[in-house]
Amino acid sequence: RSGHSIIGSVLDAHPNVVIAHEYSLFHQWLQVPKLHQNKTWLYNVLYNNSQYHSNQGLRTNNAVQKGYTLRIQDLWQGQYQDQIVVIGDKSGGMTTKTYRMNKNKIKRVHMELVRTVEVPVLAIHVVRNPYDNIATMLLYNRHVLKADISYNRPYDDANMIQSQIG
Repeated sequence: RSGHSIIGSVLDAHPNVVIAHEYSLFHQWLQVPKLHQNKTWLYNVLYNNSQYHSNQGLRTNNAVQKGYTLRIQDLWQGQYQDQIVVIGDKSGGMTTKTYRMNKNKIKRVHMELVRTVEVPVLAIHVVRNPYDNIATMLLYNRHVLKADISYNRPYDDANMIQSQIG
């Protein structure tokens, strides 16, 4: 609904990029025993997650549980060519929730990750038009919005949508 999954899939399709799907790195890092908190372990977890979701998860051709697949045909999802230049995790919802509940925890994990992997650790925040999110939520829940939404009247549209969804 927010666009995070498609962004992760597009990035993971690049031959030098590996993006895990919903590993929730900022949340999971503190659950991992200190013994495993190292660069090799982290990169393996992220790569294995990408491979799994490309072969058996939402990034396969057969994954249509939600009415769509995140597979990008004939590209590099779940694999890479020559070397990995970017490796990461797509986890919008959990990262946002963790950040809202405890900003200091995210900052601490970020500093630990930078110290552990010894390369820059960046976050990409996806921002989408809220009408897209609302429309997707309604479609996902099999609701039908029977109204003409005009982006020229956002306040009228917001009231109309509110009355439709209750």
